[in-house]
Amino acid sequence: MASVSASGNPAILTRNGSGSGTVTLTGTISGSCGSSSISKTITVGAPASSSLYADWDTPIKIIAGADEVVNATAYKWYVDNVYIKSTSYYNTSLPYYGSCSTNVIVAVEAVTSCGTSSKTSTNIGTPPCSYFMITPNPAQESISIMPDGKSGMAAKAGQPATVRDNLRQVKIIDGNGAVVKTRQWATPVREANISVAELAPGLYFVEITGERGWYTQKLVITR
Repeated sequence: MASVSASGNPAILTRNGSGSGTVTLTGTISGSCGSSSISKTITVGAPASSSLYADWDTPIKIIAGADEVVNATAYKWYVDNVYIKSTSYYNTSLPYYGSCSTNVIVAVEAVTSCGTSSKTSTNIGTPPCSYFMITPNPAQESISIMPDGKSGMAAKAGQPATVRDNLRQVKIIDGNGAVVKTRQWATPVREANISVAELAPGLYFVEITGERGWYTQKLVITR
């Protein structure tokens, strides 16, 4: 990867081609009293790929982290091969508003002054499709959340009509990721009516926590 172009002080090392990686430089210092060696490890060219982990924080937010890359100035994050954002730190959170009961690919690239690493990616399963339905949707004043039947999301996930769940908590989240309304039940309930009259028209995400798991559905409020 490198060759010595001269001896003496200083000695110049030149990279051969476009190779990249971690190398160890060893220099020998000679004098009238003998010689000694010193070594230094450096990174040449684009950084090596970083390891990556990802998991769910909520049904619409992924937490992801990579190993720190020496001298990295940025980390570029992708979800399903779509660029999401760049961060200066190697841990982050990523929004996800895609399909339920499927897989999603999370990827990262490390950027240094010498180049950009190849992508490191990992697959995680998305939260299951909901066993609940929200009506009406679009809504104006209030919504009802009740067990889903064979014609709803459970059917799309290939679940039998007898599968049911009970409500423990409902959060309504706006397009910026802020929780604008929360309802909780100490004892799980089969269905619930929730007022949305105070919410501005727009797209929201309803995060439903049941006894079987958590789910998310889109909600549109109109006036």
